[in-house]
Amino acid sequence: MYCMYDLDGKPAYAGKTSGLRGRLRQHFIRQDSSVVSYGRLDIWDIAAVDW
Repeated sequence: MYCMYDLDGKPAYAGKTSGLRGRLRQHFIRQDSSVVSYGRLDIWDIAAVDW
């Protein structure tokens, strides 16, 4: 389980994965996850990730 926090320290997105590195790469580098592509998650507003 992981949680991404916005610049204000509020939870912006929570997810569950068995491969955290690959999932974060999908969100931030390839930007091909459904939450990014549908505009529900702006990667430039993420300040921290907790797992």
